[in-house]
Amino acid sequence: MNNKLNWEEAIISVFELHEGTVSLEILYKEIPKLISQTKSNDIEHTIRAYLRRLKNEKRIIIQIDKSTYKLNDFQSKGNKHKNYEILNLIGYGLSKF
Repeated sequence: MNNKLNWEEAIISVFELHEGTVSLEILYKEIPKLISQTKSNDIEHTIRAYLRRLKNEKRIIIQIDKSTYKLNDFQSKGNKHKNYEILNLIGYGLSKF
């Protein structure tokens, strides 16, 4: 049984592992370990192509600078409660931000 992921699943799992934000360097290092066999001769080019698709067509990620990307609407498990607290403070006008 093969537990390897396809390209998009691998990319998204790396984002989730890194709290929703990753650089190309991290993707280049971690994606090859996660994908099943590929016919690609240039893995870095393939990763960038999937990033473009996830950014432009599916709008799952956004590019925050030349080589850094972020999952759209990422909520880490640990910060979810804190984010709701901040939203409540803002809603009641009690925030110091």
